[in-house]
Amino acid sequence: MRRLILLAGFAFVLQAVGDGAFDGDPEGPRCNLLKEAMGRPLVNGGFQREGFHLWDPSIIKVGDTYHMFASCWPNDDFQKWKQSYVVRAVSENLFGPYTYVEDVLLPRPGKFFDSQGCHNPKITFHNGKYYLYHLGIPAWKSGVAVSDSVEGPWERRDDWCIPANNPAIWIHEDGSVYGVGKVKVPNPKYDGSKEFNHQFHHLQAIKADSIFGPYTQLHAKGENALPENYENEDPCIWYDGTRYHVLVTDLHGYATGDDRGFVYYTSEDGLKYELVSTETLFSRNQPIRFADGSEFKFARIERPNVVLNEKGEVIAVLAACLPPKNEQGSRILVFPVNNFSAAR
Repeated sequence: MRRLILLAGFAFVLQAVGDGAFDGDPEGPRCNLLKEAMGRPLVNGGFQREGFHLWDPSIIKVGDTYHMFASCWPNDDFQKWKQSYVVRAVSENLFGPYTYVEDVLLPRPGKFFDSQGCHNPKITFHNGKYYLYHLGIPAWKSGVAVSDSVEGPWERRDDWCIPANNPAIWIHEDGSVYGVGKVKVPNPKYDGSKEFNHQFHHLQAIKADSIFGPYTQLHAKGENALPENYENEDPCIWYDGTRYHVLVTDLHGYATGDDRGFVYYTSEDGLKYELVSTETLFSRNQPIRFADGSEFKFARIERPNVVLNEKGEVIAVLAACLPPKNEQGSRILVFPVNNFSAAR
């Protein structure tokens, strides 16, 4: 059954990214097994679009074609992300390059929950339907668009249905849904200030009988599913049949010491998550090494996501990357992964 699952064998991975993509790191052993399984992205791969910023990647394979959905907005000002919209790009190679095809979800003027912006799209498939859920601005909650085809047309509802900011959800075989999202919690130190760095950014879970809800909050107000009250942004999620797995941006670096690096957690009950490793997958603080041996240091690396094969193994990690000083638009990188399964 197809869901947010994409097909690619390791032999294909090696052919796609070239020799040396999975060379070991001579600097010493690592404790992050997912990082051990990761290779290097193609320098001209992933998704780039001249004149635009790209953010929030999500990929699904249909037939022999990979479809990437992402947030998009003009690259004259990165802070215009609040007026973003959703685009679709395609490639015959999981690792790219991806070619822009169409605008998918545009802000809808009026009293809609996404009247100003459509951000952070994630695509999934269940029981013959494609579900494209996204954050709506100014509601700061998420809604779901539905289609019989990955190419649309998309049926959109007037209001949001997922009570979370930037959620990541998993649809189980029976159609029930489990998800996580970032929750902002007041910091007493700043007397109710709503400035970004004056609040705690906790992870909390939700569940529902269907993607349209209604949803039940699984944590009480102020609770954090992450240990030690670590903070997060940008969760993505997958399920291996026994445990939930999430990648998040390590906000402030409390979990790893690496501010905004990608960090990996897992949970058996979906209520309390365990830190898998204090080593980040990568971060803005170190340059990215590409398959051709070249390196580039991005100003921001955020919005982790994964691609799974039909066995539920991770075959790619996605990241949104912004060059320094807004030299050009942000781009999406696709890192190959050697069929990672935490159950091994």
